[in-house]
Amino acid sequence: IQKRFQIGYAPAGRQNLKKHFSEKNIPVNLLIEAGLLIGGEDIPDPYDRFRDRIMFPITNIKGQVIAFGGRALNPDVPAKYLNSPETPVFHKGAILFNHANARKAAYDRQSVIVTEGYMDVIALAMAGFDNAVAPLGTALTERQLHLLWRMAPEPILCFDGDKAGIKAAWRAIDLALPELKPGFSLRFALLPEDLDPDDLIRQHGKGAMDEILNKAVPMADMLWSREVRSGTWDTPERRAALERQVEMRLETIKDQKIRHFYQSDLRARLKNLWAASQNSHGGAQTPKTRRYSDSDQRTAFPQKRRTNDGSARLRLSAVGRKSGIEGPALAAREAFLILGAIDHPQILESHAEELAELDLTSSELDRLRLSILDAVSLNESLDRSQIIAQLADRGYGSALERLDRIRKHSSQPAADAARADGIETAWLQAAALHRRHVALAKELRAAELACSAELTQENEARLIEIREQLNSLEGLEASWDEQEI
Repeated sequence: IQKRFQIGYAPAGRQNLKKHFSEKNIPVNLLIEAGLLIGGEDIPDPYDRFRDRIMFPITNIKGQVIAFGGRALNPDVPAKYLNSPETPVFHKGAILFNHANARKAAYDRQSVIVTEGYMDVIALAMAGFDNAVAPLGTALTERQLHLLWRMAPEPILCFDGDKAGIKAAWRAIDLALPELKPGFSLRFALLPEDLDPDDLIRQHGKGAMDEILNKAVPMADMLWSREVRSGTWDTPERRAALERQVEMRLETIKDQKIRHFYQSDLRARLKNLWAASQNSHGGAQTPKTRRYSDSDQRTAFPQKRRTNDGSARLRLSAVGRKSGIEGPALAAREAFLILGAIDHPQILESHAEELAELDLTSSELDRLRLSILDAVSLNESLDRSQIIAQLADRGYGSALERLDRIRKHSSQPAADAARADGIETAWLQAAALHRRHVALAKELRAAELACSAELTQENEARLIEIREQLNSLEGLEASWDEQEI
């Protein structure tokens, strides 16, 4: 690590570096211009800028040293960290620490981690995260944002989970919104409060950091969390204010298509928020669905969420605590949605777009869904047996067998073509319920982030409200068994 980052030491004393360069006939004015000495009209005897500090060279994209950062060893020094001043070759708003070293790793992984400082970058590198960079003591700039997008399409901004970290995330959102373009965005990973990357890795292991990064939330989620953080929308006036606030935020997006999709996404969230509020005050509920065995579901189609060595150790933190948004009911519904599409081609004929837009938590069912849509796009007249044959030819035999076992656990026999209208209605009900579940799950993750940053009564109440809404979805399943899957 010392060699990779060229870490060194500037000894105490005001004239060490000045003396060294004078012996090499380097002009003092050039050393002042380079930021190595401090001098000026009111300083007759220029002196070393960095004294008794651990030194970290700052390089440009070619790996050439253009500035330095220094960490004080004396705890009584007012400035713990000190960077070179702006010079003809160093503009801190246009440089990322470790940019040159991280480029290849970021390209290979298609991911770049953005931390708050160069000590965080070094701590991550020691744990094997070679794709980390950091701005240089300032908030992220537009120039740095575009440098990040050259490294990876969705940089992960990794901030402390305190109030300052949340505000840094919000500033990054305001910076990025006008610059968004198709395929390029940001994701956000907030650390448990009072832990920086080095602390987290030392106390909980590399797996804990992996989990934090794997749970990084899209920018749309972080934006939504920011807009609804005040938590109470129980009057028409408050709802109108929230909608206007969201509209104004999205008006800053320059790209027309990006703006359109953000508007659609946040309008859907607002609609779900209003609907959830109405349901919490006595809205109607659909009949409860009988489900097949939970034990069979758990081994049928694993969901995308993964755990690792760090997960158990993070359960007490607001970010790491299990959200309760995944489980037997959710996975069962996803399996039934795919079964419905396979067993009833009229669903594919009329509702292919709805199937394509479903956000599935099971990676295998997600791939199966894409293959189903691909097959019918080539031949819209495929019947059930032809769809199954094509899926088997594409390597989904074992997945189809598991789906068949799920079908057999239903209390009714296989589908009856005469019940097509009822099946289609039940499928649409299940799809709508799934969309609502996914939307609430996103709101829950955002609420957990807000609580981890600042555990106020409003934030905690919002978190509890969302969890209650998720729990209320129990029993809202479309009655697949009654409709003879």
